[in-house]
Amino acid sequence: MSTAAERSKLFLSGQGANDSTIFTDLSTGGKTLTRYGDARIRTNQYKYYGSSMYFDGVTDRLVAGGTGSPTIGAGLFTIQAWVYIDADSYGNGFTVIDCRVSDTDGAGFSFYVRSSGKIAFGYSSGSFVVIEGVNSLPLRTWVHVALTRNAAGLIRLFMNGVQENTVTRTTNYSNVGWSIGSNWSSTSSPAGYINDLEVSPGICLYETAFTPPGPLVGFKMSGTVKDASNTPLSRVVRACRVAGLNVQETTSDPVTGAWELWVPNEPHSVWCIGQFGEGDKIFGNVYPVTD
Repeated sequence: MSTAAERSKLFLSGQGANDSTIFTDLSTGGKTLTRYGDARIRTNQYKYYGSSMYFDGVTDRLVAGGTGSPTIGAGLFTIQAWVYIDADSYGNGFTVIDCRVSDTDGAGFSFYVRSSGKIAFGYSSGSFVVIEGVNSLPLRTWVHVALTRNAAGLIRLFMNGVQENTVTRTTNYSNVGWSIGSNWSSTSSPAGYINDLEVSPGICLYETAFTPPGPLVGFKMSGTVKDASNTPLSRVVRACRVAGLNVQETTSDPVTGAWELWVPNEPHSVWCIGQFGEGDKIFGNVYPVTD
């Protein structure tokens, strides 16, 4: 099976330095990411990678768009992510991704957690129609959610690998703008975190119950940063391909100098490690993820 970076048109792992406002799309989709509100990377809560994307529930969101960039289309697709709602209630609901530009927009849809706590697929068909799951997501717990469409047009909702509901829709979802962390109008919602958001038009990964995936980024790079006298240092560490694409960064621990980064397992890619601070030494290794 292809990797998430290869098959997707949007892939946001959520890794980075604490409070970073840099969000890196690891896919080849070519979408432009625009940040709204105070959306940022946080290291206090995560499923993988030691960090995740954080949305405070006020006006925070990311919009992935760009003229001529990929759409969901009329065929197969897979959308999946790990989500963590950091609140005492579901409020107005938490958006994973919203491909609409208005409440009556039929060229898009919303994949979100409703105020009832159930995952939902919402679309316009004269009025806004909601297909929701059976069970509510537990609060303050990492939960895997997925939305897929197969060749027959059957759309499935999954939570932690268990099918929650289905509906048949063969609509061509042609909007290029995708809102993440809040809906198209930035309606207030509970605060939450997202790891490994993948949007892959053209492939239906799940049609039956499945075990939620491990980290979708395929290689872990780790090591330490020290000065000339071997004293651990806090430095920004970056990993990038030779071509300068898909840059990932983190900050080494000020006490131990330890750092960790995850990069896509892509064919024919060479990843380079670098850091800021003349005269400092960086030590590290790269190894494939096996879990």
